Amino acid sequence: MTRIILLFIVGIAFAFQYSKFPLISPELSEHYGYSLVESNVLISSVSFIGILFGVLFALWIRKIGATRSLIFSLFLAIATSSMMAVCSSFYLFLLLRILEGASNIVAMISIPMLIYTYGGNHRNIVMALWGAVFGIAFSTSSILVPEILRLFTWQAAFYFHSGLFIVLTIAVSWLFRSCEDSSAKKTTETLVNNARNLMSEIFSNKRFIASLLIFLPFTMLYISTISMMTSYAYTVYDGDFKAVSELVFTCTLIGTISVIASSFIFASVNRAIVMITVSFLCIGINAMDLFEQANFSQSKFIFHFILLGVIESGVFSLIAHFSKDEGEVLALKTGYIHVGNTGAFLGPILAALIVSNFGWEKLGAGIATISTFGVVFGAYAFILTQKRRNVGEVL
Repeated sequence: MTRIILLFIVGIAFAFQYSKFPLISPELSEHYGYSLVESNVLISSVSFIGILFGVLFALWIRKIGATRSLIFSLFLAIATSSMMAVCSSFYLFLLLRILEGASNIVAMISIPMLIYTYGGNHRNIVMALWGAVFGIAFSTSSILVPEILRLFTWQAAFYFHSGLFIVLTIAVSWLFRSCEDSSAKKTTETLVNNARNLMSEIFSNKRFIASLLIFLPFTMLYISTISMMTSYAYTVYDGDFKAVSELVFTCTLIGTISVIASSFIFASVNRAIVMITVSFLCIGINAMDLFEQANFSQSKFIFHFILLGVIESGVFSLIAHFSKDEGEVLALKTGYIHVGNTGAFLGPILAALIVSNFGWEKLGAGIATISTFGVVFGAYAFILTQKRRNVGEVL
Protein backbone atom coordinates (compact mmCIF):
# COMPACT_ATOMS: atom_id res chain seq x y z
CA MET A 1 0.00 0.00 0.00
CA THR A 2 2.91 2.36 0.78
CA ARG A 3 4.23 1.93 -2.75
CA ILE A 4 0.80 2.63 -4.26
CA ILE A 5 0.46 5.85 -2.23
CA LEU A 6 3.94 6.96 -3.25
CA LEU A 7 3.16 6.27 -6.92
CA PHE A 8 0.05 8.43 -6.65
CA ILE A 9 2.09 11.27 -5.10
CA VAL A 10 4.67 10.98 -7.89
CA GLY A 11 1.84 11.06 -10.44
CA ILE A 12 0.48 14.25 -8.88
CA ALA A 13 3.95 15.80 -9.02
CA PHE A 14 4.16 15.04 -12.74
CA ALA A 15 0.63 16.39 -13.25
CA PHE A 16 1.94 19.67 -11.78
CA GLN A 17 3.80 20.03 -15.08
CA TYR A 18 0.38 20.75 -16.59
CA SER A 19 -1.41 22.40 -13.67
CA LYS A 20 1.09 25.12 -12.74
CA PHE A 21 1.14 26.75 -16.18
CA PRO A 22 -2.37 28.24 -16.48
CA LEU A 23 -1.78 30.19 -13.25
CA ILE A 24 1.80 31.18 -14.05
CA SER A 25 0.94 32.06 -17.65
CA PRO A 26 0.09 35.75 -17.01
CA GLU A 27 3.50 36.23 -15.35
CA LEU A 28 5.25 34.41 -18.19
CA SER A 29 3.30 36.42 -20.76
CA GLU A 30 4.51 39.64 -19.19
CA HIS A 31 8.07 38.32 -18.96
CA TYR A 32 8.31 36.95 -22.52
CA GLY A 33 5.58 39.05 -24.18
CA TYR A 34 3.47 36.40 -25.93
CA SER A 35 -0.20 36.26 -26.98
CA LEU A 36 -3.15 34.07 -25.86
CA VAL A 37 -2.54 31.59 -28.69
CA GLU A 38 1.19 31.41 -27.89
CA SER A 39 0.32 30.93 -24.22
CA ASN A 40 -1.77 27.88 -25.06
CA VAL A 41 0.97 26.54 -27.34
CA LEU A 42 3.31 26.75 -24.34
CA ILE A 43 0.81 25.01 -22.07
CA SER A 44 0.16 22.20 -24.54
CA SER A 45 3.75 21.78 -25.80
CA VAL A 46 4.46 19.37 -22.92
CA SER A 47 2.29 16.95 -24.91
CA PHE A 48 4.05 17.39 -28.25
CA ILE A 49 6.84 14.86 -27.72
CA GLY A 50 4.35 12.18 -26.69
CA ILE A 51 2.53 12.48 -30.01
CA LEU A 52 5.68 11.72 -31.99
CA PHE A 53 7.68 9.41 -29.72
CA GLY A 54 5.20 7.71 -27.39
CA VAL A 55 5.80 4.25 -28.89
CA LEU A 56 9.58 4.62 -28.69
CA PHE A 57 9.35 5.59 -25.03
CA ALA A 58 7.08 2.61 -24.39
CA LEU A 59 9.55 0.23 -26.04
CA TRP A 60 12.38 1.68 -23.98
CA ILE A 61 10.31 1.23 -20.81
CA ARG A 62 9.54 -2.37 -21.83
CA LYS A 63 13.26 -3.00 -22.27
CA ILE A 64 14.63 -1.54 -19.02
CA GLY A 65 11.54 -1.86 -16.80
CA ALA A 66 9.02 0.53 -15.31
CA THR A 67 10.93 1.23 -12.08
CA ARG A 68 14.17 2.31 -13.75
CA SER A 69 12.18 4.32 -16.30
CA LEU A 70 10.33 6.16 -13.54
CA ILE A 71 13.58 7.07 -11.78
CA PHE A 72 15.02 8.35 -15.07
CA SER A 73 11.93 10.50 -15.65
CA LEU A 74 12.32 12.00 -12.18
CA PHE A 75 15.93 13.00 -12.88
CA LEU A 76 14.90 14.54 -16.22
CA ALA A 77 12.07 16.45 -14.54
CA ILE A 78 14.51 17.88 -11.99
CA ALA A 79 16.84 19.08 -14.74
CA THR A 80 14.19 20.67 -16.99
CA SER A 81 12.32 22.43 -14.17
CA SER A 82 15.56 23.89 -12.78
CA MET A 83 16.67 25.11 -16.21
CA MET A 84 13.31 26.71 -17.01
CA ALA A 85 13.63 28.80 -13.86
CA VAL A 86 16.77 30.50 -15.18
CA CYS A 87 15.93 30.52 -18.90
CA SER A 88 16.03 33.94 -20.60
CA SER A 89 14.87 32.99 -24.12
CA PHE A 90 11.26 32.13 -24.92
CA TYR A 91 12.27 29.62 -27.60
CA LEU A 92 14.73 27.88 -25.29
CA PHE A 93 11.99 27.83 -22.65
CA LEU A 94 9.66 26.21 -25.20
CA LEU A 95 12.32 23.58 -26.00
CA LEU A 96 12.76 22.82 -22.30
CA ARG A 97 8.98 22.55 -21.99
CA ILE A 98 9.00 19.90 -24.73
CA LEU A 99 11.81 18.02 -22.95
CA GLU A 100 9.77 18.26 -19.76
CA GLY A 101 7.10 16.48 -21.77
CA ALA A 102 9.50 13.56 -22.26
CA SER A 103 9.78 13.10 -18.49
CA ASN A 104 5.99 13.30 -18.23
CA ILE A 105 5.42 10.68 -20.92
CA VAL A 106 7.85 8.17 -19.41
CA ALA A 107 6.31 8.63 -15.94
CA MET A 108 2.72 8.40 -17.17
CA ILE A 109 3.45 5.05 -18.84
CA SER A 110 5.60 3.64 -16.03
CA ILE A 111 3.39 4.52 -13.06
CA PRO A 112 0.19 2.74 -14.25
CA MET A 113 2.28 -0.35 -14.99
CA LEU A 114 3.59 -0.32 -11.42
CA ILE A 115 0.11 0.38 -10.04
CA TYR A 116 -1.22 -2.60 -12.00
CA THR A 117 1.60 -4.77 -10.59
CA TYR A 118 1.09 -3.76 -6.95
CA GLY A 119 -2.67 -3.11 -7.08
CA GLY A 120 -3.58 -6.72 -6.37
CA ASN A 121 -7.27 -7.61 -6.39
CA HIS A 122 -8.31 -3.95 -6.32
CA ARG A 123 -6.81 -2.99 -9.68
CA ASN A 124 -10.10 -1.71 -11.15
CA ILE A 125 -10.66 0.71 -8.28
CA VAL A 126 -7.00 1.75 -7.97
CA MET A 127 -6.72 2.38 -11.72
CA ALA A 128 -9.92 4.43 -11.69
CA LEU A 129 -8.59 6.43 -8.74
CA TRP A 130 -5.45 7.11 -10.80
CA GLY A 131 -7.65 9.45 -12.84
CA ALA A 132 -7.82 11.77 -9.81
CA VAL A 133 -4.16 12.79 -9.95
CA PHE A 134 -4.73 15.59 -12.47
CA GLY A 135 -7.64 17.02 -10.51
CA ILE A 136 -5.63 16.91 -7.28
CA ALA A 137 -2.71 18.59 -9.05
CA PHE A 138 -4.86 21.40 -10.45
CA SER A 139 -6.70 22.05 -7.17
CA THR A 140 -3.42 21.98 -5.20
CA SER A 141 -1.73 24.29 -7.71
CA SER A 142 -4.55 26.80 -7.39
CA ILE A 143 -3.59 27.14 -3.70
CA LEU A 144 0.20 26.85 -3.86
CA VAL A 145 1.01 28.80 -7.03
CA PRO A 146 -0.75 32.06 -6.02
CA GLU A 147 1.06 31.97 -2.66
CA ILE A 148 4.42 31.35 -4.33
CA LEU A 149 3.78 34.22 -6.76
CA ARG A 150 2.70 36.49 -3.90
CA LEU A 151 5.77 35.74 -1.77
CA PHE A 152 8.39 35.19 -4.46
CA THR A 153 8.51 35.18 -8.28
CA TRP A 154 7.33 32.80 -11.00
CA GLN A 155 10.84 31.27 -11.06
CA ALA A 156 10.32 30.07 -7.50
CA ALA A 157 7.49 27.79 -8.67
CA PHE A 158 9.97 25.91 -10.85
CA TYR A 159 12.54 25.68 -8.05
CA PHE A 160 9.84 24.34 -5.71
CA HIS A 161 8.87 21.75 -8.32
CA SER A 162 12.49 20.66 -8.73
CA GLY A 163 12.83 20.26 -4.96
CA LEU A 164 9.69 18.13 -4.84
CA PHE A 165 11.07 15.86 -7.58
CA ILE A 166 14.37 15.49 -5.69
CA VAL A 167 12.54 14.27 -2.58
CA LEU A 168 10.40 11.88 -4.62
CA THR A 169 13.45 10.50 -6.46
CA ILE A 170 15.00 9.57 -3.12
CA ALA A 171 11.73 8.01 -1.91
CA VAL A 172 11.16 5.95 -5.06
CA SER A 173 14.78 4.75 -5.13
CA TRP A 174 14.48 3.65 -1.49
CA LEU A 175 11.05 1.97 -1.55
CA PHE A 176 11.60 0.12 -4.84
CA ARG A 177 15.26 -0.75 -4.22
CA SER A 178 14.64 -4.46 -3.59
CA CYS A 179 11.76 -4.99 -6.04
CA GLU A 180 12.33 -7.20 -9.03
CA ASP A 181 11.26 -5.29 -12.14
CA SER A 182 9.15 -7.92 -13.88
CA SER A 183 8.09 -5.43 -16.54
CA ALA A 184 11.56 -5.46 -18.15
CA LYS A 185 11.53 -7.58 -21.29
CA LYS A 186 14.63 -8.45 -23.28
CA THR A 187 14.18 -8.74 -27.02
CA THR A 188 16.30 -9.41 -30.06
CA GLU A 189 13.88 -7.64 -32.41
CA THR A 190 14.93 -4.42 -34.15
CA LEU A 191 13.54 -1.09 -33.01
CA VAL A 192 11.37 -0.76 -36.14
CA ASN A 193 9.91 -4.26 -35.73
CA ASN A 194 9.27 -3.67 -32.04
CA ALA A 195 7.48 -0.41 -32.80
CA ARG A 196 5.44 -2.09 -35.53
CA ASN A 197 4.48 -4.96 -33.22
CA LEU A 198 3.43 -2.62 -30.41
CA MET A 199 1.32 -0.45 -32.73
CA SER A 200 -0.26 -3.60 -34.15
CA GLU A 201 -1.02 -4.79 -30.62
CA ILE A 202 -2.79 -1.51 -29.92
CA PHE A 203 -4.75 -0.99 -33.12
CA SER A 204 -5.71 -4.60 -33.82
CA ASN A 205 -7.64 -4.72 -30.54
CA LYS A 206 -11.13 -3.25 -30.89
CA ARG A 207 -11.46 -2.84 -27.13
CA PHE A 208 -8.34 -0.68 -27.11
CA ILE A 209 -9.57 1.36 -30.09
CA ALA A 210 -12.87 2.06 -28.32
CA SER A 211 -11.00 3.28 -25.23
CA LEU A 212 -8.74 5.51 -27.30
CA LEU A 213 -11.64 7.05 -29.21
CA ILE A 214 -13.28 7.99 -25.90
CA PHE A 215 -10.02 9.31 -24.42
CA LEU A 216 -9.34 11.76 -27.28
CA PRO A 217 -12.33 14.11 -26.77
CA PHE A 218 -11.90 13.86 -22.99
CA THR A 219 -8.32 15.18 -23.06
CA MET A 220 -9.26 17.90 -25.54
CA LEU A 221 -12.05 19.02 -23.20
CA TYR A 222 -10.12 18.76 -19.94
CA ILE A 223 -6.92 20.61 -20.83
CA SER A 224 -8.62 23.26 -23.00
CA THR A 225 -11.24 23.94 -20.31
CA ILE A 226 -8.58 24.42 -17.62
CA SER A 227 -6.44 26.73 -19.76
CA MET A 228 -9.32 28.77 -21.21
CA MET A 229 -11.27 28.96 -17.96
CA THR A 230 -8.28 30.69 -16.35
CA SER A 231 -8.04 33.28 -19.14
CA TYR A 232 -11.82 33.71 -19.22
CA ALA A 233 -12.01 34.23 -15.45
CA TYR A 234 -9.38 36.98 -15.69
CA THR A 235 -11.69 38.93 -18.00
CA VAL A 236 -14.79 38.27 -15.87
CA TYR A 237 -13.07 39.14 -12.58
CA ASP A 238 -11.14 42.13 -14.04
CA GLY A 239 -7.76 40.55 -13.36
CA ASP A 240 -8.49 39.56 -9.76
CA PHE A 241 -5.94 36.75 -9.34
CA LYS A 242 -7.41 35.59 -6.02
CA ALA A 243 -10.89 35.16 -7.49
CA VAL A 244 -9.45 33.29 -10.48
CA SER A 245 -7.45 30.87 -8.31
CA GLU A 246 -10.49 30.27 -6.10
CA LEU A 247 -12.58 29.36 -9.14
CA VAL A 248 -9.90 26.95 -10.40
CA PHE A 249 -9.54 25.43 -6.92
CA THR A 250 -13.28 24.93 -6.45
CA CYS A 251 -13.85 23.38 -9.87
CA THR A 252 -10.85 21.07 -9.85
CA LEU A 253 -11.39 19.99 -6.24
CA ILE A 254 -15.02 19.05 -6.91
CA GLY A 255 -13.90 17.34 -10.12
CA THR A 256 -11.39 15.32 -8.10
CA ILE A 257 -14.08 14.29 -5.62
CA SER A 258 -16.17 13.23 -8.61
CA VAL A 259 -13.33 11.02 -9.87
CA ILE A 260 -12.88 9.38 -6.48
CA ALA A 261 -16.61 8.83 -5.95
CA SER A 262 -17.10 7.49 -9.48
CA SER A 263 -14.23 5.00 -9.15
CA PHE A 264 -16.29 2.86 -6.76
CA ILE A 265 -19.23 2.46 -9.16
CA PHE A 266 -17.28 1.27 -12.19
CA ALA A 267 -17.21 -2.40 -11.20
CA SER A 268 -18.39 -3.42 -14.67
CA VAL A 269 -17.25 -2.23 -18.07
CA ASN A 270 -20.85 -1.61 -19.22
CA ARG A 271 -21.56 0.71 -16.32
CA ALA A 272 -18.35 2.65 -16.99
CA ILE A 273 -19.15 3.15 -20.68
CA VAL A 274 -22.76 4.20 -20.03
CA MET A 275 -21.70 6.76 -17.43
CA ILE A 276 -19.01 8.11 -19.76
CA THR A 277 -21.47 8.50 -22.64
CA VAL A 278 -24.16 10.19 -20.55
CA SER A 279 -21.54 12.57 -19.09
CA PHE A 280 -20.37 13.62 -22.56
CA LEU A 281 -23.99 14.33 -23.52
CA CYS A 282 -24.55 16.47 -20.42
CA ILE A 283 -21.28 18.37 -21.00
CA GLY A 284 -22.42 19.27 -24.51
CA ILE A 285 -25.76 20.61 -23.26
CA ASN A 286 -24.19 22.51 -20.35
CA ALA A 287 -21.44 24.05 -22.51
CA MET A 288 -23.64 25.98 -24.93
CA ASP A 289 -23.63 29.14 -22.79
CA LEU A 290 -20.71 28.24 -20.51
CA PHE A 291 -18.48 31.08 -21.76
CA GLU A 292 -21.09 33.79 -22.29
CA GLN A 293 -19.67 36.73 -20.35
CA ALA A 294 -23.09 38.27 -19.71
CA ASN A 295 -24.32 35.04 -18.08
CA PHE A 296 -21.26 33.90 -16.14
CA SER A 297 -22.17 31.05 -13.77
CA GLN A 298 -19.72 29.38 -11.41
CA SER A 299 -22.20 26.55 -10.84
CA LYS A 300 -22.09 25.68 -14.56
CA PHE A 301 -18.32 25.32 -14.40
CA ILE A 302 -18.61 23.17 -11.27
CA PHE A 303 -21.14 20.90 -13.01
CA HIS A 304 -18.81 20.74 -16.04
CA PHE A 305 -15.95 19.46 -13.85
CA ILE A 306 -18.17 16.95 -12.05
CA LEU A 307 -18.96 15.42 -15.43
CA LEU A 308 -15.30 15.51 -16.49
CA GLY A 309 -14.47 13.68 -13.26
CA VAL A 310 -16.92 10.89 -14.08
CA ILE A 311 -15.40 10.51 -17.57
CA GLU A 312 -11.84 10.61 -16.24
CA SER A 313 -12.51 7.87 -13.71
CA GLY A 314 -14.29 5.81 -16.36
CA VAL A 315 -11.60 5.99 -19.03
CA PHE A 316 -8.87 4.94 -16.61
CA SER A 317 -10.97 2.10 -15.23
CA LEU A 318 -11.15 0.78 -18.81
CA ILE A 319 -7.39 0.09 -18.64
CA ALA A 320 -7.98 -2.51 -15.94
CA HIS A 321 -11.18 -3.81 -17.56
CA PHE A 322 -9.58 -4.30 -20.97
CA SER A 323 -6.03 -5.41 -19.97
CA LYS A 324 -5.14 -8.99 -19.11
CA ASP A 325 -1.52 -8.46 -18.02
CA GLU A 326 1.31 -5.89 -17.74
CA GLY A 327 2.01 -6.19 -21.47
CA GLU A 328 -1.52 -5.13 -22.37
CA VAL A 329 -1.39 -2.32 -19.80
CA LEU A 330 1.75 -1.07 -21.54
CA ALA A 331 0.10 -1.31 -24.97
CA LEU A 332 -3.13 0.43 -23.95
CA LYS A 333 -1.36 3.09 -21.87
CA THR A 334 0.93 3.78 -24.84
CA GLY A 335 -2.16 4.32 -26.96
CA TYR A 336 -3.52 6.63 -24.25
CA ILE A 337 -0.26 8.57 -24.34
CA HIS A 338 -0.43 9.11 -28.11
CA VAL A 339 -4.13 9.93 -28.24
CA GLY A 340 -4.22 11.83 -24.95
CA ASN A 341 -1.25 14.00 -25.83
CA THR A 342 -2.75 14.71 -29.23
CA GLY A 343 -5.91 15.93 -27.49
CA ALA A 344 -3.98 17.86 -24.84
CA PHE A 345 -1.88 19.51 -27.57
CA LEU A 346 -4.70 20.39 -29.96
CA GLY A 347 -7.43 21.24 -27.44
CA PRO A 348 -5.98 24.46 -25.95
CA ILE A 349 -4.73 25.69 -29.33
CA LEU A 350 -8.08 25.16 -31.07
CA ALA A 351 -9.87 26.79 -28.13
CA ALA A 352 -7.58 29.82 -28.27
CA LEU A 353 -8.08 30.13 -32.03
CA ILE A 354 -11.88 30.04 -31.59
CA VAL A 355 -11.74 32.79 -28.97
CA SER A 356 -9.26 34.91 -30.94
CA ASN A 357 -11.32 34.76 -34.14
CA PHE A 358 -14.94 34.44 -32.98
CA GLY A 359 -15.07 35.49 -29.33
CA TRP A 360 -15.71 33.72 -26.02
CA GLU A 361 -19.36 32.99 -26.77
CA LYS A 362 -18.48 30.56 -29.59
CA LEU A 363 -16.16 28.49 -27.40
CA GLY A 364 -19.16 26.77 -25.79
CA ALA A 365 -20.33 25.57 -29.20
CA GLY A 366 -16.84 24.18 -29.86
CA ILE A 367 -16.92 22.25 -26.58
CA ALA A 368 -20.38 20.92 -27.40
CA THR A 369 -19.10 19.70 -30.78
CA ILE A 370 -16.24 17.79 -29.18
CA SER A 371 -18.66 16.32 -26.63
CA THR A 372 -20.82 15.04 -29.49
CA PHE A 373 -17.89 12.95 -30.70
CA GLY A 374 -17.54 11.61 -27.15
CA VAL A 375 -21.19 10.50 -27.18
CA VAL A 376 -20.74 8.76 -30.54
CA PHE A 377 -17.54 6.99 -29.45
CA GLY A 378 -19.12 5.97 -26.15
CA ALA A 379 -22.09 4.46 -27.99
CA TYR A 380 -19.68 2.58 -30.27
CA ALA A 381 -17.80 1.17 -27.25
CA PHE A 382 -21.07 0.04 -25.64
CA ILE A 383 -22.25 -1.71 -28.83
CA LEU A 384 -18.85 -3.39 -29.13
CA THR A 385 -18.96 -4.78 -25.60
CA GLN A 386 -22.50 -6.09 -26.14
CA LYS A 387 -21.50 -7.88 -29.35
CA ARG A 388 -18.55 -9.51 -27.61
CA ARG A 389 -20.72 -10.67 -24.75
CA ASN A 390 -23.17 -12.14 -27.20
CA VAL A 391 -20.46 -14.31 -28.70
CA GLY A 392 -19.32 -15.38 -25.24
CA GLU A 393 -16.07 -13.44 -24.98
CA VAL A 394 -15.15 -12.40 -21.46
CA LEU A 395 -14.04 -8.77 -21.20
